[in-house]
Amino acid sequence: MRGGFEKWMVLLGIPCVLAWLACTAVVQAMPLPQRKVIAITQVTVIDVEHGRSVGSQTVLIEDGRIVSITASRNARIPPAAQRVDGRGHFLIPGLVDMHVHLFNLSSHRPPNDWSFPLYVANGITGVREMRGDVASMQWVNRWRKSFNDGELAAPRILAAGIAVYGASPQDAAHQVDAAADAGADFIKVFSEIPASHWRAVLAAAKARSLPVVGHVPAGVSFLAAATAGQRSDEHLMQAYEACSSIENQLLEDRRGLAGDTLTARRDAQEMQTLKAFDPETCRKVARAVAVTGQVQVPTLVLADEDLLAQNGSPSADPRWRYLRADEHPRWEQFLSTRRRMRRWQSCADRSLNRSCRSCIKPVFRSWRAPTHPCRGFIRASPCTMSWSCWSSRV
Repeated sequence: MRGGFEKWMVLLGIPCVLAWLACTAVVQAMPLPQRKVIAITQVTVIDVEHGRSVGSQTVLIEDGRIVSITASRNARIPPAAQRVDGRGHFLIPGLVDMHVHLFNLSSHRPPNDWSFPLYVANGITGVREMRGDVASMQWVNRWRKSFNDGELAAPRILAAGIAVYGASPQDAAHQVDAAADAGADFIKVFSEIPASHWRAVLAAAKARSLPVVGHVPAGVSFLAAATAGQRSDEHLMQAYEACSSIENQLLEDRRGLAGDTLTARRDAQEMQTLKAFDPETCRKVARAVAVTGQVQVPTLVLADEDLLAQNGSPSADPRWRYLRADEHPRWEQFLSTRRRMRRWQSCADRSLNRSCRSCIKPVFRSWRAPTHPCRGFIRASPCTMSWSCWSSRV
């Protein structure tokens, strides 16, 4: 599996085409220019390898590849080259967004290829698609072909994965084989997957030379996942627990759970987990995980969503106009839900200053009052009377 992952990481390093940071307008989805030679002159190049900026450079691009970066005074530019005046601007290597969702498997809406020009306009030349299915891979293959043929202004889809869960460990292994046959570049796992299924996924993926990435399952320790060979952890899942003094206790409390029941138990423990934060334990675990080579993808954009939710109407954000029109109501609903979640968490924090599980019942007794600040933000199952907190962790 490591060999397959290294091949995948090499592919991630391929797109070094420089992207304009100063781009302010959205690039339209149209065929790329027929001109094959481009010279960006008098530009400041940001050398990320050596941590420096180099002024007055000319970058020559032929057939989509950088062939030279030289001082402008010494540059030899072909007469037929398309010249771009770079004075007052900066060039950096193309950015890679390591966690995107181009498909809407839950809502069954069309793929998000409308967003391709937005990526390019923001200097993102490569993306890692995090949740597809067998049918999705056909879309990915078409996009890749159009990109390679110069027909599509879009980021390169460097890797695309298929999520696996399975009704049993054996079924999970079969799903890995199906994903591999469909051309997936990796297998993704979510928090809900039981530890037994997760181990079966790792074994089956290793047999097919596919990396396993995604959430560290809620029933598996942070370090154990890295040691077992899960190649990335999205959203820092299970890092809270690993940085606490009670990780073993928390995992024992989740033993035998799966699916939504497992993640509900995890979310209910979150405040208890954070209060048990132990800096020395955290440093130790961080060093041990670093040795395994597991990549952390923190998706800090989620904090930006929280900020949007707190600031009322998102239409005041200058980026709002770039969203496709039919995306507006969906985002408004999402951010409204986010606000309710944050308000409920604030109520939970104030109630006896205890964990969510401790605060739910006393708050629930008064939540029906029309003026109660937590009204409408607690969910209880009338059949099982099992309680869980809403959480902003995804």
